[in-house]
Amino acid sequence: MPEVLNRASSALAFWIPACANSTNSRRSKRVLLGTGMTINVALLMNFLVTGESYMVNVFIHGNMRSGGKDNKFISGAVLLGRAETESDFALVLIKGDPYLTKRPVSKIKGEVYSVDDDLLGLIDRLNRHTRITRRELVNARLEDGQKTEAWVYFYTEPLSNSVLVESGEYLF
Repeated sequence: MPEVLNRASSALAFWIPACANSTNSRRSKRVLLGTGMTINVALLMNFLVTGESYMVNVFIHGNMRSGGKDNKFISGAVLLGRAETESDFALVLIKGDPYLTKRPVSKIKGEVYSVDDDLLGLIDRLNRHTRITRRELVNARLEDGQKTEAWVYFYTEPLSNSVLVESGEYLF
């Protein structure tokens, strides 16, 4: 056990005692942290033992951003910061909802979150992945200048009755 703890950063040390307050979710055991957040025990233990994490980054440009009406759905995500895509894309509104297309118009402004596979699955469902959007990796730059790769959802349906947001930033 000491060698496992040596691999963990000091930031993870507070998670270990939290195992006493654990709950079962439908897919995996989770630990309830004092802050109301939960952590996937299998992902945490894998990180502690191997140093590898199964967290992925997602670029959020719409209602799931901080302050947005759907942010509650990603409350278990770790906000890495405000960001902008490195490539140009088009941000359009369809029936008031924001979607991205690959048409090069402007850099898209949003936020990058680190999420586990359970949360990525939920975000897939909320974005109707494979039905009206496709998830693809893009390069983004965080406010502090750090580059990162993140999943983003591109709209795949015809753009009838869409409104272009030229600024690349969805304001809710």
